[in-house]
Amino acid sequence: METNIPGVKKDSGKYCLAVDISNETVKTLIFKRKDEKIVIDGVSIQFFERFGVFDTINFGREVITKNIIKAIAEAYQNLGGEISKPEKLPLLLGLPANISKGRIFFGTLKRNNPKIEIQEKEEKEIYKRILKESQKEISENFAQSYGILPEDLEFLTLEILDIKIDGYEVPYLRGFKGKELSFRVMAIFSPKYYIEEFKKIFKNIGFEIFKIIHLAQNLKLAFKEDISDCIFLDINDNFTQIFLIKEGKLISISEFEIGGGNFTRTISQVLGITEKAAQNLKEKYFKKALSEEVRKRVKEIIKTTLDEWFFNLKFKLKEAIELSLPSNFFLFGSGSQLPEIQEILETGEWEEFVFIQEPKVKLIYPKELKNIEDTTNILNTPQFISTILISYAPLEI
Repeated sequence: METNIPGVKKDSGKYCLAVDISNETVKTLIFKRKDEKIVIDGVSIQFFERFGVFDTINFGREVITKNIIKAIAEAYQNLGGEISKPEKLPLLLGLPANISKGRIFFGTLKRNNPKIEIQEKEEKEIYKRILKESQKEISENFAQSYGILPEDLEFLTLEILDIKIDGYEVPYLRGFKGKELSFRVMAIFSPKYYIEEFKKIFKNIGFEIFKIIHLAQNLKLAFKEDISDCIFLDINDNFTQIFLIKEGKLISISEFEIGGGNFTRTISQVLGITEKAAQNLKEKYFKKALSEEVRKRVKEIIKTTLDEWFFNLKFKLKEAIELSLPSNFFLFGSGSQLPEIQEILETGEWEEFVFIQEPKVKLIYPKELKNIEDTTNILNTPQFISTILISYAPLEI
C-alpha cells in the first residue's frame, strides 16, 4: 500500500535529512517516513553570527559552513547514535528566497490541424516546445530584473501543472483534438553560482545534496486546511514569499525583500541596541510579555516598516492577479507572529482590491500539517513550517 506522501512506501523507516537555509538561520530536521507519517526525531536551529550573509555574491562561506555543521550535529544528538553514517542519508535542501526562485508560466500554442488527434510524436514536440518557451521567458525576465545573463541560471524544476485544449482541461494531449493548447508551468531556478557553491560546501563536510526543494512544490501536500482559494505568506528573515492559489491551483509565486529581520533591525537602530537584544525584545513583544509602555513604543517603532511591508505585498499581488483576491491568508515563517501583520491584513487599506468576504488571517503551526509526528516536542512555532515542508518532497527509498 502506498502512503499519501509521493514516492514513499509504507513503513520505509529510513532516515532523511532536511536542511533549510535562510538569510539568518540554518534549520535541520532528521526524519523518517513510517506508518504513512513523517516522523521527526531530530531538530536544530542555528543563527548566523551576523545578518545578511547572502547579501553579496561573495557570501560568508565559513559562517554558513560552521552553522550547517552545528545544526546537523545537534539534530543528530536526539537520535542517540541510531545513525552510524549520517552523511549517507538523502539530503533535502531548502535555500533562501533571494537564491531559490519559483515562478508560474502561462503559455499557449495553436495547432495547424485541430481536427487531427494528437499522436505521441506531436505530443512530445509540444511538451518540449512549451517547456523551452517557459524557460526562455522566465530566464529573460529574471535576468533583466537581476542583472545576470539567462545562461547563468540553472533550472531545478520545469513541470507542466495542467493542460487545456480549447478551454477544456485534459490530463494529457495524446488522443485529443483541438486548436488552442494552454499550459500552466511551474519553474524552480537559481543562479548557477549559488548552486555550485552549496554543492561544494556540503561536499567539503562529507554530504551530497539529493534534491533542492522550493516551498511551492509541497504546499498542497502538507496542509489540512481548505486551500482551494487562499494566499500563503512565508514571512521569513529578510523576505516575504507569496503563493497565490485560486480554485485549488497555484497561479503565482513571488517575493519581496522585507521580512522579520527588517523589523528586528528597525528596533535595533531606533533604540540603539544590538540586533540580538532587538530580537529578544521582538520575541517578548510576540508573547505579550512587555509592559504596556514598552509595547506601545515598539508598536510605534515598527509602524514605518509595517507600512512598507504592506505596500510591497499589494504591489506584488497587483502584478499577479486581477483585483479580486481570495479572503483567506495563511501565514508562517519567523516574522509571521507579529500581531500588526495580522491586523493590517484584516483591517488595512486594500484600496482597489476586492474580497468576496472580509479577509481572514490564520497562523499555521506544525501540529496542523498532515501526517506529522514530532517526537522532539520542539516544533511548536510557525518558524519551522518551511523546514517541515521540505520533508514532503517525493523521495525514492
